[in-house]
Amino acid sequence: MAFYLGTAIADVSDVAPWPLIEQPQYSRNEPAYGDAGHRNARTLAMTARSIANFYEYPSDPQVLNPPINLIGYDLGCYDDFYTRHDIYWQNDPATNVPVTHYELWYEQPIGQPYVYGWTSYAPYTPSYVWGATARDRIKACSGPSCSAMSASFYDAAPTCGF
Repeated sequence: MAFYLGTAIADVSDVAPWPLIEQPQYSRNEPAYGDAGHRNARTLAMTARSIANFYEYPSDPQVLNPPINLIGYDLGCYDDFYTRHDIYWQNDPATNVPVTHYELWYEQPIGQPYVYGWTSYAPYTPSYVWGATARDRIKACSGPSCSAMSASFYDAAPTCGF
């Protein structure tokens, strides 16, 4: 499925370096290229097929391990009720696939089942806690696949609102 957001798919100023290949016009938002006289009906299908030919498949088995070295810092009261903690972690060096995002899971109070909290796109997240201590663990994700929960954890204790 494709969505047109009103921007160019490719730079229309590019010129094909090969004399026998016609340079297709890609954009509907350029003044000279948006009319029905240009033959770009199959451009997306041809471009997608060409790009697929250059995909390098990984030669090693894909490894997606959970993050390591979770650490956190208590930053004190936020809104006189919540306690803010900043949590950091690292990717496992044995992971050989690109990590696209992370899932933060927590149990609160400690001993309860883990529940999904939120998604982070960097190896860091702020966490706000109140009531009881929360234990945080992280999953690394590559596209739709996620690792197991991290073996290391961070306990975020509430220190405000009492």
